[in-house]
Amino acid sequence: MHLNINPQNILVTESGNYFYTDFGISSIKKENEQAQIKGLTNLYASPEQKADESNIDFQSNIYSLGKTFQIVLDRFKAIQKSNYSDFIAKLNDLVKFKMLQNESNNRSNCIELSKEFF
Repeated sequence: MHLNINPQNILVTESGNYFYTDFGISSIKKENEQAQIKGLTNLYASPEQKADESNIDFQSNIYSLGKTFQIVLDRFKAIQKSNYSDFIAKLNDLVKFKMLQNESNNRSNCIELSKEFF
């Protein structure tokens, strides 16, 4: 689990590929083991990360990616007036209703998100 997804940790190559960086606080969660929280970026951290709960799983990354999308969407909406309004609305709903749920079990997983969007 990355545990620190935020805009500063996503790089874009010249060819348009995206890469996550800064795996300093990431954790490999093995079955029947608790993930250890070594740090967080408060604005993007999931509620369970902030509460330092022991049951953290990949859903925490879903929340952080949702917060990242929320920031990107807000900035994108500020510079684009109507060219992408349908796309923005769909992505905004996906972020709001499928990714930023306070309860981790109410968040969609990556496969569900992919099916919803693509």
